[in-house]
Amino acid sequence: LWDFGNGQSGNQASHTIVYADPGTYTVKFTAVFNNAAVTKTKTITVRETPDITITANKFSLCKPDNITFTANGSSNITGWLWTFDDGSPAQTTSVNTLTKFFPNFDTVRVIVRGYTSEGCSMTAALTIRIARFPLTATVTPKEGCRPVVASFQLITSLLPGDTRQNVLWQWGDATPNASNNFGSFNHTYNTTQTITNAKVTVTTIQGCVSEYTFPTFGFGTPPTNTQAYTTALRDTFCGSETVQFFASATNANLYTWNFGGGVIRTSATNTIFHRFSSLGNKNAIVTPSFNGCPGLKDTVKVFIKGVIAYYDVTNTCTQKNRYLFQNNSLGNISKFEWTFSDAPGFIDSVNFNAPHTFPTVGTFNTHLLLRDYTTGCIDTLRQNIYTAVPNFTSDKSSVCRDSLVIYNVNQSYPANAGYSYDYYINNDTIPDTTSTVINYNPTNHGISNDYVVIKDTLPGTCSDTLYLGNSTRVKGPVAAFTSTSSVCADTAITFTNLSYPFYPNEPIVSHLWTFGDNKSDSAINPAPHKYPAKGGTYTATLLVTDVNGCGNKISKPVVIHPLPVVRVLPKRDTLCAGQSLELIAYSIDNVTWSPNNQISCLNCDTVTVNPTTSVDYVALATTAFNCKKTDTGFIKVYSPFNLTLSPADTTICPGDSVAYRLNSNGFVTWTPSLYLNNPGIFNPVSKPLDDITYEVVVKDSFNCFTDTAFATINLYDAPTVNAGPDLKFDFNQPFTLNPAYTGNIESYLWSPGQGLDCRTCPTASGIAKVPTDYIIKIKDINGCRAADTVSVKINCLNSKLYMPSAFTPNGDGLNDFYFPLAQGGQKIKSFVIYNRLGVKMFERQNFEPNIASLGWDGKYQGFNELNTQSFVWMAETICNGEVILHKGNVLMIR
Repeated sequence: LWDFGNGQSGNQASHTIVYADPGTYTVKFTAVFNNAAVTKTKTITVRETPDITITANKFSLCKPDNITFTANGSSNITGWLWTFDDGSPAQTTSVNTLTKFFPNFDTVRVIVRGYTSEGCSMTAALTIRIARFPLTATVTPKEGCRPVVASFQLITSLLPGDTRQNVLWQWGDATPNASNNFGSFNHTYNTTQTITNAKVTVTTIQGCVSEYTFPTFGFGTPPTNTQAYTTALRDTFCGSETVQFFASATNANLYTWNFGGGVIRTSATNTIFHRFSSLGNKNAIVTPSFNGCPGLKDTVKVFIKGVIAYYDVTNTCTQKNRYLFQNNSLGNISKFEWTFSDAPGFIDSVNFNAPHTFPTVGTFNTHLLLRDYTTGCIDTLRQNIYTAVPNFTSDKSSVCRDSLVIYNVNQSYPANAGYSYDYYINNDTIPDTTSTVINYNPTNHGISNDYVVIKDTLPGTCSDTLYLGNSTRVKGPVAAFTSTSSVCADTAITFTNLSYPFYPNEPIVSHLWTFGDNKSDSAINPAPHKYPAKGGTYTATLLVTDVNGCGNKISKPVVIHPLPVVRVLPKRDTLCAGQSLELIAYSIDNVTWSPNNQISCLNCDTVTVNPTTSVDYVALATTAFNCKKTDTGFIKVYSPFNLTLSPADTTICPGDSVAYRLNSNGFVTWTPSLYLNNPGIFNPVSKPLDDITYEVVVKDSFNCFTDTAFATINLYDAPTVNAGPDLKFDFNQPFTLNPAYTGNIESYLWSPGQGLDCRTCPTASGIAKVPTDYIIKIKDINGCRAADTVSVKINCLNSKLYMPSAFTPNGDGLNDFYFPLAQGGQKIKSFVIYNRLGVKMFERQNFEPNIASLGWDGKYQGFNELNTQSFVWMAETICNGEVILHKGNVLMIR
């Protein structure tokens, strides 16, 4: 987070800042970490940029000279650097003036840079011009009859402060020059010689010189002895003739002829040619002149007779090669003859206005001949007629939008015939071109009837209008989409495709979205797109291509506004109820806090909070573009608590334990720690040997609050039982168990109960069949318990082992296992069976007798492959700790 001290701020790692005004600025930089913020400040001194201007004692020179430059600037400027763009070396001065000589006519830019002692600088510049001052002049009149007073007038622009010092007038007529400092002068010319070297030279008080030479002019005297006539020495001419006129006059150098009808022509020679456009009496008036001084006129009268040929040309659009020649000739037409170059030998003297059908293609000459038998005059008029059967073609009748189509006018008129072409293509007009080939890229979808109009130079003829043989079909899709133009960086933009095929039966087959961030998508409607968080302006483009391969694309800009940066510190903290804490939201944007729970300000960066319960304080930063981001500081509040201890006071039986539970956590102390399994935990177990009282002190983990609880444990008097000494009987002898008891006994329980006449009686009787340890358990009215054990053993002298002589392991459920049978409390230590070869067929150790499933099932290694045969068995039994060996034979019957 940056505060640059000039009202600007930023949240990037680095910034470039331009300080517009001099001064001292305190820049504050804060780096925010997960749980801490570090701030540094530095002072930036922005020194004043000097003001500077440049002037010169002259901004223009009309000759090579010195110019003194003066640079004016701030008082803290200590040095000056002068540079010139005329190639001369730069100069450094410690003063603000410089005088430089400019030796050449040129335009030079002068730049001066002023430096302060602190290294700041600024430049100023001006342009000077070294050139002769502009000078022109006029003379009026430039011709006429002498003597002529000619008026000369200067037109000039001198440098500021400069004035004319001398004006030298050179008249060019051998008369003395005149010298003054006037801007105008009159001079009388008496000569008839042409003035070719009149000029004026101006010298200024600054020594600048410029001169101007006047264009040739002259004056004369009126020519005399004017004579005019036709060279044919006759005055009557046919309308078809061009008449040659002759004029002469003494000292004339120009003849001006007026032929009537507004036709005026001049000639520097004696002869001139003219053909009249109408019949009848005509006057040709000539005026001779010498250097603009006119002499006497003379008139030549002529009569124009006979005929003058003239016709107009028309045709129709239905038959363009058929023309009508409208005869508009003048005079007494005794005979007319139409001839056409496509019909040699054919003469039409019948149709005054001649129709004629030319071949459809070609260049043809039309000739009209007129005769006047009365005067004997004839006249002719020729004109070319062009016919053609052009056609209009293109290289494509179906084209993708924006693709090239080449249009051709084929078999058209000759290039020198003066025809022009107006093209009407794809609702566009290309007028007045002489080209018969047009390259065009259509931009409008749809079908257009493209055509061309071919125009000739004859006003009465029909233009060719040529359509393509087939209409032009411009195909391809129309690309279109909508999207939000600007969003915040955490918002994905939805692009909605509105593209469609211009022709429904030519569907769009591919879409290519490029989003301007090096990512693309080919879906019809792409998934909402999220731009980089840094923000910026991107160009989103959709290119659609149809089944014909025609493509169209459209682009739109998308502006992504970056999210604000906000960081709350501390991120987590702890308070005792009633205390306050300062929270800081580090951000360069506007901040709003929530919730409004014991907080000093909702819109401040730094706030004071004193919540009563644990709470998340959320700082919401909002930019000028309404982009938002939050950060949270969690404040855990420790409140006073009421400590409870469960169980509280209690009485237990000796040997029992008490499991304690506390309703709080933090730091706990048990006093005393006697009999506790762990005195430093909240749920210890006490197993006291005596009555005891515990004091429990609990502090919360932030050491804000403490509470104390007490618990007492009392012990009941324990009941006792003595089952008596162990007993030993012969097998099957009756016995009675009669323990001694103390205490208020509530219940009795013997185990095991098999073989006893009563399990819940104080005494119990039974028959000694197997050695047994009997346990008597008692419980008094307080639930306290006691137990004792008495052993009943069997005398081994009365113990026997019973083994059958045969067994039938055939799976019929009868006599399928071979196992030991015993009485008198014996245990089987081992039981082994061998065949007659000494191979061990079966073995089991340490098991109870009389259990069939623990015997031999007649199998060897899991298979029933043994036949009827005899086996040897050996057994070891244990009775009252004595091991007794038994042996014998057994027959297995299959």
